[in-house]
Amino acid sequence: MDYWLECISEAFDDAKITATEDQINTVQSWIEGAHDNYSTATGGDCIPNPLKTEIKELTIEYEKKLGKIEKERYIRDLLLKINFLA
Repeated sequence: MDYWLECISEAFDDAKITATEDQINTVQSWIEGAHDNYSTATGGDCIPNPLKTEIKELTIEYEKKLGKIEKERYIRDLLLKINFLA
């Protein structure tokens, strides 16, 4: 059975609403269409996900710190080689 059709049928039964099969199908069609367009209508597809934004910021911060650590290791290793040769 179709998810939305079952959902509407159950809701109508629970609310004690009597409807013909055609009426239930019409409501089902509207509800399914509304669900498909919900994020567009509410702007949800345009608003950035705060978790993704935070992950992006943390990744940038991590990469900067990692780069700094790698530079410090390179310099340390270079100084050790120079001291070894002296």
